[in-house]
Amino acid sequence: MNDLVELNDCTGLFYSRSGQVRPWRFPKADGRTLEIVPQCRLILNDIDAIADAAEAGLGAAWLPSWLVQSRIDEGRLVRLCPEQETLQLNYHLLWPKSEALPAKTRVILDLLRSSI
Repeated sequence: MNDLVELNDCTGLFYSRSGQVRPWRFPKADGRTLEIVPQCRLILNDIDAIADAAEAGLGAAWLPSWLVQSRIDEGRLVRLCPEQETLQLNYHLLWPKSEALPAKTRVILDLLRSSI
């Protein structure tokens, strides 16, 4: 697939908890974001289930690379637009204010900091 606009003609597998289909977002060279909404085939509220459905050939999916990279490496899934830059998302970790940070939270924070 050479052009992102061709995704409009694909059958899509969507993530939603509300049942509302949201566009797939791709960064453009000018800093703006291109939004594409393929034809909806399935709406699921579990991204692993969406990856399974894509692997079963039920449609295209817009999923995080950390979830599907092993499936791509093994040839079970294929990136449709490999030349396209991926959307970088910001994540925020939140926890209740307290005097002492729980050990489990500290371990996760340290792990995340070391991977940045």
